[in-house]
Amino acid sequence: DDSGAEWWIENVREELDAPNEYFFDRGARELFFRPNGTSRPPAAAVVPVLANLIEIRGTQAAPVTDISLLGLTVTDNRPTFFDPRGNPSGGDWALERLGAVMVEGAELLTVAGCTFTRLDSNALFLSGYTRNVSIVNNTWRSLGQNAIAAWGRPHDFNNGTSGNFPRYTRVEGNWASELGIIQKQSSFYFQAETAESTIRNNVVYNIPRAAINFNDGFGGGAQMSGNLLFNTCRESSDHGAFNSWDRLPYITTVRNGTPSTIPAFNNVHHNFIVANYAADGGCFDNDDGSSYYDIHHNLCLYGGHKSDFDGHSKISS
Repeated sequence: DDSGAEWWIENVREELDAPNEYFFDRGARELFFRPNGTSRPPAAAVVPVLANLIEIRGTQAAPVTDISLLGLTVTDNRPTFFDPRGNPSGGDWALERLGAVMVEGAELLTVAGCTFTRLDSNALFLSGYTRNVSIVNNTWRSLGQNAIAAWGRPHDFNNGTSGNFPRYTRVEGNWASELGIIQKQSSFYFQAETAESTIRNNVVYNIPRAAINFNDGFGGGAQMSGNLLFNTCRESSDHGAFNSWDRLPYITTVRNGTPSTIPAFNNVHHNFIVANYAADGGCFDNDDGSSYYDIHHNLCLYGGHKSDFDGHSKISS
């Protein structure tokens, strides 16, 4: 039947016929590996067993504070794409709460000047309560999934008034390429149930889908400016270089301090985007009711703006 979808098969001796494939004989405790190259394979092999290489964990009531990760190289964790996954919110994406650097319950965390490379999962994950996390001047390359993922934990699914979500995250001056090598539903920066993030002056290219993805509307208040995005959506005609959804209402106090389903406006401006892989979302794809965006003064080549919002947005790019 030639109508089947994708399959994943591993550890079959008869299929050991292409570079990077392996077979592990459990009985004999022997590993057979076909290297990617013509030179002699190394005498020793390292098999990663940890998903989270660095964990920073506190709680909303007792957060970990004032930690800096500076100048580190983070590499070689195990694949996590078969681990239990969840649907963060109203968007299309699913992911697992795992990352090579896993953060939950933290304030005033700085990740600067680090290199994240050859990781087979999310590289940096902000889960639940985080405040004022600065992710600046890092290099991200050859990653299996998202470079940065942020996912809150609202009360009763759509009630964010408890504040248990990432807020005031700053993602600035990062250089990212060759992402989503394993999991194609991935981005440089992904957020769900997260508010008031700043994504500024980043360079992102060579990625299978959207470079920046907002999975819902939640509290809003994001600032996205000065980013250079190109060679995005290379393995899907779906999405734009920036993509968003907004299918579910959320109650937060982000906009004016009182509980409301109306979020603060997201301000998107002075970005340079080249939509050069003919994605149907162009440069900006506000899908499925995405609203409360002020998109202005952007330079878009080979694509424009695709919107499905309900009128509560301002578009002047």
